[in-house]
Amino acid sequence: MNGPSGVLEGVWQRHRQWSIAASAGRARLDTFRRINLALLVVGAVFGAVAAQPGWPGGVTRGAAGVAFVALAVAGVLQQQFLNADQVARWTGARAASETLKAEVFRYRAGVAPYDEADRDRVLSDQVDAVHAKADKLVVDQQRTRADNRALPEVHDFDSYVERRAMEQLTWHRDRIDGHLKAAARIRYAEFAATAVAALLGGVAAFLDTKGLTLWIGAATTVGAAFAAHLSATQRDRIATGFAVTADRLDQLIRRLPANPDAATRASFVANVESTLAVQNESWVGLLS
Repeated sequence: MNGPSGVLEGVWQRHRQWSIAASAGRARLDTFRRINLALLVVGAVFGAVAAQPGWPGGVTRGAAGVAFVALAVAGVLQQQFLNADQVARWTGARAASETLKAEVFRYRAGVAPYDEADRDRVLSDQVDAVHAKADKLVVDQQRTRADNRALPEVHDFDSYVERRAMEQLTWHRDRIDGHLKAAARIRYAEFAATAVAALLGGVAAFLDTKGLTLWIGAATTVGAAFAAHLSATQRDRIATGFAVTADRLDQLIRRLPANPDAATRASFVANVESTLAVQNESWVGLLS
């Protein structure tokens, strides 16, 4: 009953298209965010150099040009490639991908609503519902070629527990530290820039000089740029969401009876997929 069908294969291929499109969108956004951060830092530093009184004219004019170009390009990136529509392309594709993936796992596990003879029709209806919600993004899906990744090795409930529930528990748990460390690196950079601004402010007050004012402003701007980058990436909150998801999956697996009946199996699969869907919706909301 749980063997592959033409409908199932088609849904899996659509999932892979959405997944690849989402990964490309995520990589594109991450790249532009790093470039934008670098441009803001360059603009702040060279802007301070350009405004230094008494420095050679060639140096200040060159610095002014670099600052202007850096900030202008950063403005274009923010407007064209880091706007809400671009983020929605990524998060929407990921949501469609994960929803289709969940239906494939339900189907392969053989639990409701895929435990009857009309399960191919039910699956087709679910696909139609997903694509109705993602119709504005279907261009990205259609332009993406699916890879050759095989259907998941799930053929019954027991393999579902092992290959879906337990693997997702491990996947979410293993990525908590990565997000926390990434957030810490950004926070350290923000702290360093803020500390430099405070130090320069103290030196300027002690020496009663205004010569450091421009550098204080530059350091403050750099710190603000790192703070904005941290807010955009939401690393801390994503790590928290992953921890909550891992904990919930761990509880579900531990509470599963040794010989669950059909209703318990269906309930377990529903709870696992609901937990993963909540996690997916939460980070989509954070990054939208």
